[in-house]
Amino acid sequence: MTLQQMKCFVAVADSGSISEAAKRLFAAQSSVWGAVQAVESHYGITAFLRSPKGVTLTGEGKELLIEFKGILNRLYYLDERYEGRKENNHGLYVSAQHHICGMDSFVSILKSVEAEEYHVGFRESKTSEVFEQVEKGLADLGIIFLAEQSKGQMMQELRGRCSAIHGCVRGLADKVSLYRREYQ
Repeated sequence: MTLQQMKCFVAVADSGSISEAAKRLFAAQSSVWGAVQAVESHYGITAFLRSPKGVTLTGEGKELLIEFKGILNRLYYLDERYEGRKENNHGLYVSAQHHICGMDSFVSILKSVEAEEYHVGFRESKTSEVFEQVEKGLADLGIIFLAEQSKGQMMQELRGRCSAIHGCVRGLADKVSLYRREYQ
């Protein structure tokens, strides 16, 4: 799997046409479609359905498109940040459990952003992956839903791993943020 194959895949998905994607990429149609087929072969899926009117994504293709766009956006952000192409680079990458509160929180953050160019990313993950992604710096923010039945165990995990908890914790819902010294 190469970045160029990902770029071809995204271009075909965004344009809905192999010929249009080839024009955008300044590449031959056969090269673009070959890259898409290599992706499909690599993952053992059919990502696109071809018709005389163009191509459409399958369900698996839609999922792969989301992942590829996330990867390419992150790389674009890193290029801007470390190659100094732009000043005032802003970015936020969020990892959250698969729960409606995670997406709602992310949408609320997006609505409050006033910067003209802000690179954002959202990934739904397992609880352990949320912790890992924040710890490794792959996500700037982790959103965890605390259910009543698992709250005790989860708070123990949070106390051991996190330097700050944001959000609503019983008795502390009025606070904008909660630091370790406040919940220990």
